[in-house]
Amino acid sequence: MVDCALVVAGTAKGLVTATGAGTEHGHISQLLSETAELETPLTRRLGRLARAITLGIVMVAASIFGVGLLRDNPLVDSALAAITLAVASIPEGLPAVITIASAIGVRRMARRQAIIRHLPAVETLGSTTVICTDKTGTLTRNEMTVAALWTPAATIEVTGTGYAPEGKLRGQGLPAPAAAVAATELLRAAVLCNDAALETDGGRSGPLPP
Repeated sequence: MVDCALVVAGTAKGLVTATGAGTEHGHISQLLSETAELETPLTRRLGRLARAITLGIVMVAASIFGVGLLRDNPLVDSALAAITLAVASIPEGLPAVITIASAIGVRRMARRQAIIRHLPAVETLGSTTVICTDKTGTLTRNEMTVAALWTPAATIEVTGTGYAPEGKLRGQGLPAPAAAVAATELLRAAVLCNDAALETDGGRSGPLPP
């Protein structure tokens, strides 16, 4: 049995095993830099629309150029007419219209206390039909509690409900004294790693307010 204690004074030596990108923080930073931009349904549709428009413009421009050559028009005039048609067919106002529509959606969401950082996220949120959430305790008593303790010796079941200091520890396949020792070591480490506490108000137990 090893006693746990807090170091409050003294000196020590440390061994550096990695620096920079070789550390865990460096690895996390590298992963963040490699994240790819996710496409929303709107951006995917715009991509397909842009490819279709581009293909149509190229085909029409090539047709105009070919008709001009068949009519014995000068090569430069035929090419100029095809290029002019291609440039004029580009929907330059489409990005502005999409941006304005998204900005209106962001404003409406802000009125409902929802802050949107990226404009395409508004369209994604609007396309959502089902939201699945899993928040233990929030939909019942709003009290997240421990149900089991995992120790090197065995798994210990924790009985009781909510923040009430009532319940038992049941070691699975472990004698009661051994289960008590394993649970004591784990709970001692948990106590030393945080400053949480319980208080009773009107017969109801709960965590101390921050």
